[in-house]
Amino acid sequence: MYNILILKELSNFRKEIKRNEDQFLPEIALTIAGSDGSAGAGIQADLKTFAAHKVYGTCVITAITAQNTMKITKIFKIPLDLIEAQLDVLFEDFAISALKTGMLPSTEIIDLVVDKIDGLNSPIIVDPIIKAGVGRDLIEKAAINKFISRLFPIAKLITPNIFEAESFSGIKIKSELDMRKSANKMIEKGANAVLIKGGHLNIPKIFDFLFLNDKTEKIFEKPRVQGQIRHGAGCILSAAITANLAKKYDLYEAVDRAEKYIDMIFPEILKIGHGNPPMNPFYNIL
Repeated sequence: MYNILILKELSNFRKEIKRNEDQFLPEIALTIAGSDGSAGAGIQADLKTFAAHKVYGTCVITAITAQNTMKITKIFKIPLDLIEAQLDVLFEDFAISALKTGMLPSTEIIDLVVDKIDGLNSPIIVDPIIKAGVGRDLIEKAAINKFISRLFPIAKLITPNIFEAESFSGIKIKSELDMRKSANKMIEKGANAVLIKGGHLNIPKIFDFLFLNDKTEKIFEKPRVQGQIRHGAGCILSAAITANLAKKYDLYEAVDRAEKYIDMIFPEILKIGHGNPPMNPFYNIL
């Protein structure tokens, strides 16, 4: 009798675990980007941001960088067959709810990634990283046109900073009006929506502009914070948007929630390293 009771309790316990498993089915986000060993940007920042939003993060590494908060000393591009293998095994096993691209350092890598993700029933965020915050080029110059021709049409949103927006649009940005002109030019070139990050614009306040191809726009205004430059801020913002899209918010709401998240964590720098300090995606935990 004693053994039968134990078996019944064990059976009930297993059923309870199964019920809990069924109830907790996290959304899955994917980042396709470069590795930053200092963990302030790139793959590492994306995964931390996904986790902070209670989204399960997966990743495909396109490049390995030797970097810290002050500089990048070396970049190694991952061979195409290994990038393809990473993508294939993830798509075989996971239902990706939303994905983002970060550092795509060559035209060949862009072509491969687009061939693999085009047609997925998942929103795609493109963070078109051209330069690191310390000023080093992170992609081939020829890749800029490849971004426009291949990634713009399939992306739900492009998230360039001022320098990247100038590179894609050919418009020098010195004001809010220039940001609008640049965004419209990118939409003319095939982008569905553009979020231009205005942190590098030399004006008293920061303005991030969201432009949709239906002419809808939204301005996110924020005060400048002392020691404005943050290592990985753009990566974290695009990852937060991706996480919110994975949680089934529409684009407008996903961007709005991500901007509010950035506003909360921007002052919460981690006082580590000797260069641009990284932000803390787990501001409410650590």
